[in-house]
Amino acid sequence: MRFAESDALTMAWRELVDLRSDAAVVVVALGSACGLPLYLGYLAAAQRLIPSHIGAWTLEVTLAQVFVASTTALQGLALEREQGSLVPLLLTPASDLALFLGKVLPSILLSVAQAAVALLLFAGVLAMGNPAMLPRLDPSALLVTVSGTVSAAMMCAGIGVSVGSRLRSSRAIALALTLISLGVVSLESTLGLWTLFDPIGRALALDVAITQPALGLATLFVSATLYQRSKLVKRLWR
Repeated sequence: MRFAESDALTMAWRELVDLRSDAAVVVVALGSACGLPLYLGYLAAAQRLIPSHIGAWTLEVTLAQVFVASTTALQGLALEREQGSLVPLLLTPASDLALFLGKVLPSILLSVAQAAVALLLFAGVLAMGNPAMLPRLDPSALLVTVSGTVSAAMMCAGIGVSVGSRLRSSRAIALALTLISLGVVSLESTLGLWTLFDPIGRALALDVAITQPALGLATLFVSATLYQRSKLVKRLWR
């Protein structure tokens, strides 16, 4: 399979530029990445959480950003069907892998960036509101949060693009992407909370943190093999 790095990076950059030019997307991204962690950080500082609960709050803060960012970024799949911009893209000489990466990279990058900003803001507000609380955070909880966030971002993007390319209706695509993101984030949240509060989960926290990114990469690999331009063209012309 022929693959040009520049093709994927160019398409990913165009997707990000399109998202940045959409005022609604910018407002939602800023509101989610800034407003939610600031509010939750204030509540966490006021309630004087126990150390194990701090890890749970950081996990939910970052996973919320993955849900918002992936759902927002992948809505471009539905807009391509409505605006008819998908056909010219499929006629380009870029490989199937380049097309796939051009779709998933913006979602992954946006999800991770929003999660990083939200985590820093949450930690900053918590440190200012209650300086003695943040140093009590279990390092394994932070590791589980980071690995779970990255894994969720990759799975949402991979599964979302793979499933979205198989649907014809823009409404069906939008609904499917929302449900996929919600399902993936819920599973990652459940797994993360299990590693934080269950005795067996705490013993396996390091294993979970290591295997989660590998699971995300495996999901991307499988989704990339299922993303085929020829089948997508057939569905468009039915």
